[in-house]
Amino acid sequence: MKNLKLILSFVIVAFFAFQTKATIYTIGNDTLYFFNDNYYFIGNNDTVLIDTTIIAVEFIENTSLSGISSFELNYGLSFHLELCSGGNQYTTPSGQSFINLCNSIDSDSRVEKLITYCFLELHEFEPDDDNIDDQWYLKNIGVYDDATLSGVWDITLGCSDVVIAVLDAGTDWHKEEFGPKYSSIDVIYKNPGEDEWSPWNHPNSGNGIDDDGNGYIDDLKGWDFDHVEMLSNCDNVFSSDNDPSSNSYWHGNAVAGIIAAKTNNGDGIAGIAGGNTENNKAGIKILPIKVNDKYKYWFYTDCYTAEHMSAANVAAAICYATDLGADVINMSFGIPQNPHTDFDSQIEYAYNAGVTLVGSAGNDGFYGRVAYPAKLSQVIAVGATDEDDNRWTESSHGQYLEISAPGEDVTVLTSGDGSVTEANGTSFSAPMVSATVGLMLSVNPNLINGSVNTDGSIRNILKRTADKTGTWGYDQNGWNEWLGYGRLNTYEAVCMAIDYKPEIVVQDDDIWTERVISKENIILEAGKNLTITGKVMMGKDAKIIVKQGATLTVDGGTITNMHFCGKENEMWNGIEVWGDPDDNQFEYTGHPQAQGKLVLNNATIENAIVAIRLFKYGNFSTTGGIVFAKNTTFKNNFRAVSIFPYKNILDINGNEYDYQAGFSNCTFTVDSEYLGPNSYNGEHMMIYGVKGIGIGGCIFENKLDNTPTGNAIYSYDAGFRIKGTCLNTEVSPCPTGEYQNTTFDGFHRAIESSNSSNALYQIYIRESEFSNNGFGIHFRSVNDAVVVGNKFELGRYDDCNYDAGVGIFLDNCKRFAIEGNSFMLTQNAPPTHYVGIHTVNTNNAFDEIYKNDFDDMIVANYAEGKNWYGEWWKGLAYYCNTNQRNSWDFYVEKAQSGEDGIQQEQGSRYYVAGNTFSPVATGHFDNWGSYEINYYYDQSTPAEVPDANKLYRVEPYPEQLYNTCPNHYSGGDILLTTTAYQQRESDYNSALKVPIIQP
Repeated sequence: MKNLKLILSFVIVAFFAFQTKATIYTIGNDTLYFFNDNYYFIGNNDTVLIDTTIIAVEFIENTSLSGISSFELNYGLSFHLELCSGGNQYTTPSGQSFINLCNSIDSDSRVEKLITYCFLELHEFEPDDDNIDDQWYLKNIGVYDDATLSGVWDITLGCSDVVIAVLDAGTDWHKEEFGPKYSSIDVIYKNPGEDEWSPWNHPNSGNGIDDDGNGYIDDLKGWDFDHVEMLSNCDNVFSSDNDPSSNSYWHGNAVAGIIAAKTNNGDGIAGIAGGNTENNKAGIKILPIKVNDKYKYWFYTDCYTAEHMSAANVAAAICYATDLGADVINMSFGIPQNPHTDFDSQIEYAYNAGVTLVGSAGNDGFYGRVAYPAKLSQVIAVGATDEDDNRWTESSHGQYLEISAPGEDVTVLTSGDGSVTEANGTSFSAPMVSATVGLMLSVNPNLINGSVNTDGSIRNILKRTADKTGTWGYDQNGWNEWLGYGRLNTYEAVCMAIDYKPEIVVQDDDIWTERVISKENIILEAGKNLTITGKVMMGKDAKIIVKQGATLTVDGGTITNMHFCGKENEMWNGIEVWGDPDDNQFEYTGHPQAQGKLVLNNATIENAIVAIRLFKYGNFSTTGGIVFAKNTTFKNNFRAVSIFPYKNILDINGNEYDYQAGFSNCTFTVDSEYLGPNSYNGEHMMIYGVKGIGIGGCIFENKLDNTPTGNAIYSYDAGFRIKGTCLNTEVSPCPTGEYQNTTFDGFHRAIESSNSSNALYQIYIRESEFSNNGFGIHFRSVNDAVVVGNKFELGRYDDCNYDAGVGIFLDNCKRFAIEGNSFMLTQNAPPTHYVGIHTVNTNNAFDEIYKNDFDDMIVANYAEGKNWYGEWWKGLAYYCNTNQRNSWDFYVEKAQSGEDGIQQEQGSRYYVAGNTFSPVATGHFDNWGSYEINYYYDQSTPAEVPDANKLYRVEPYPEQLYNTCPNHYSGGDILLTTTAYQQRESDYNSALKVPIIQP
């Protein structure tokens, strides 16, 4: 039995009193009791007060308008409003018998259904503490844990496109917890069909016009269906208006506050879907609808003030909320059962419109007493749990109970100004479910209505993710009569909502500023433009597809994997930029953009299997996608960029232009947060069959492994250009200290390139720094390479075949320019076979390794195999190199086949070699090749004089001739000597004149 103080909306009269004092009447099949000037319905051990001021009538099909007018006139009814279900609400005439009127209408041949209304109760208990602000329930249901700083707020704070209608005692929409009093955040939904109020907090400042034609004038911020003016003689004057703020009763603020009171605003409580005020991030929107106010009524011998809520107002409010576009309707009220006085039709109307309806189960504490409307099949009936996740002792339970949520000692708002108290009741459990549904819709607006057994429906997800708490067992369907399907788990429900999110197809130009979570693919249709400035989080193996002609711009945004829901260690599949290999990459008059295009500016792309593919995976007829990246970070991707064969042919002459792809001041990195194997074996860039990829001022690093692993760049039959860039683009020449070199750190092979015999594309590497790599540069069959002005700090790579660190490795390469590079050891480098430049089988007549510096190498220059062509005096030569602290400055290895050695003449009587030698070296020049080497040096320069005891099969020829060793490059131009690069002078010049990157 309820405490009278707690249910003033219900006048409880003991059943025996009715037997002795009440007059019994019937309306249809319902039995009513008349006592103390009021009508009551008794059922299920409780007493319900009937609202005799209003009824609703549903007419039989095809009743004419004239027939309805005649009906209204015949019974003296005043039209109140049209219900969404098709019926009309009427105000009953005064001075007539309510029983006779209803029975006459019920038997009228024009009437399909008569609806009488009762007064509903709010499912709460009187608060007993106004100073409790510990929202323990946030942790229990997975919203936020202040110890771990984790929860559903890691996923979403609520989306302002989601609207939850709160049918209750009003909401303080004009105060700071809900309105924009002190901040720009406004929790309250604004009717887009109505003009703004001016000022914003004056409902009477509207234009006085029903702008949207819904029958409610100036309803910008909801509606008050139950405005009551109490008179001194126990009478009430009823009206409605556009100010749904609360009266002195706090219940509406408590319910709305649990759902969406502003979060992180230093006041009141944190709403479950209340956004983040400090970051100016709005959560979901509340549609305040007032259906409850203070009434005066006569009880026994005195006037009492009580909260009454007529079912008639609720019926109208459900229609109003549905038609205004509410996604969820919260109903923290009810009666023990649904008599003839119902609003089933309006519930069905809302449900069929896709609205999720949430109702509180009630506070009777008895089995079989789940309240109406919560018990309806279209409504989620919510019971209450305590802090230990057991059933709250007063929570109604039984057959219709669907789920439970915290409802004991809940900290709630009493006012929109931030005042709080502690309260009990299923009234406060229901809004936790409503808020959870709001968050689910925030991450997946495509979720469907449906029963608990409809796969992927909101209720099915709530059922499957509820925690099986309490001391009672659950049946084979996971249900029991005490907690339904268990205690609400907001975190898991939102996670599962994401699992049902379909592909996102961008069919119109758009800008994404808010976080977007997509378990499935995101597809940009041809010709569309999407700009991302916020964060996009992708599911396992999901990808972003940029179709031909579309453009994706990531401007300051981040694209990453999902960091929650147990998917923290799952990599997404990256961005695919689709191209057309039969068209060029340029846009000009009469030729719209034919290729997909990706523009990255201050972006972050992380945790992808392949961050960028410039083609459709598995379909090489889609190559040619475009990418330009600036100041962008590629982090912890197995591969950052993958480019496959494409020729950018513009004109009928078949001239091929550089591939439109450039990377300026970007960072490519893997670190301890890498989700792949413990050892990094991927590559940051894979470039295959294209010309002229530009890389400027970028950082390539592997911070995952102590031993260098993986590749920074791997290419096959491809050409690319690497150099530094000026960070200050407004000043020329570049100011000192503002030039950024491209760097490579921590790889097995920082740059690994191999070509087929007919490859024509040039590789150009300048102004780059290589540190702690097993191989700085590893070329196989790469011809015409330009490697000038780079710094190599050698690391160590250890495998079964090769324990060493190598700066530059050239295998079957020719016509290269290796000049002006420096080679040294990484700090604290372990002892091993460090080699500056290792050449194998150049097989060419004119190659030089020129003017490089070598310090502390085991072997500075190591030649293996046949490094000559035609005659022994035509082949690889070493000129103007500086050596210090090396064990061997030059070493020519003997080949098994006998086809070995380098150019026999190292210099001549007219052109000395100009190399310097390490004073402490074991060998200055060891030659194990097939023939002796003649070495010419300037005897007047001591550093250039080899020690005869440190020569093997090398004949020294002293000359009085100084080699000035000029640079062969100055700025971007080659300055050739008379002996250098005779074969490819034009190629070498053009290579250094090509701009590094398109801005």
